[in-house]
Amino acid sequence: MVKSTSILYAFMVCLLITSCKDETKKQDPVVDKEVPTEAPVMDATPRAEKRVLTEEDRSLLQSVMARIINKSELKKFASYTVTAQLPDTLSAKGNYIVFAPNNAAFNALSESKVAFYSNVENLGELSNLLKSHIVVGETNGIDFKNNWPKEGKTTVKTMSGKTLTVKKTGEKIEVSDLKSKKAVVVNNGVNASNGMVYVIDKVLFTN
Repeated sequence: MVKSTSILYAFMVCLLITSCKDETKKQDPVVDKEVPTEAPVMDATPRAEKRVLTEEDRSLLQSVMARIINKSELKKFASYTVTAQLPDTLSAKGNYIVFAPNNAAFNALSESKVAFYSNVENLGELSNLLKSHIVVGETNGIDFKNNWPKEGKTTVKTMSGKTLTVKKTGEKIEVSDLKSKKAVVVNNGVNASNGMVYVIDKVLFTN
């Protein structure tokens, strides 16, 4: 995997720090001995202007991509997402519902699978795999951000065009692929400015 996650994360952290910083500290007084005056000449650093976050800045810092990067249990998913060049998509306006496999799910993959998806020559396959875990907007009349179905199951189309089956029984939510590989949603969902992130315990479509 390409370790580009830190670049995007550093950008977001830098933006946040810059916006919250009211001023820079003044430097220690410096006396210019060549100036024949009684009072020392002070070389003070001017105060930095407080940066006001724009609506676009706030949206970026609260986007689905930012939420993924900020969750330590999704470190591997975030790294793969950056490698597959999906950050711009998941930071843009929209309603993205991401069923993101956690680190343990990726650790459970065979060495051959990890090698395959880590090979730059298979970037298209990696992108397709990740998009198979992402649903855009409402599907079959169900808003997965604001209105989960109470019981039963439904099928949804992902960004890759593949189908996921989502089943809810009581408080338990399962997501399965066409080959009936099932993953369980292990969190209550993380709200983002452009969607939701649900953490699951398996990588789908890898059989």
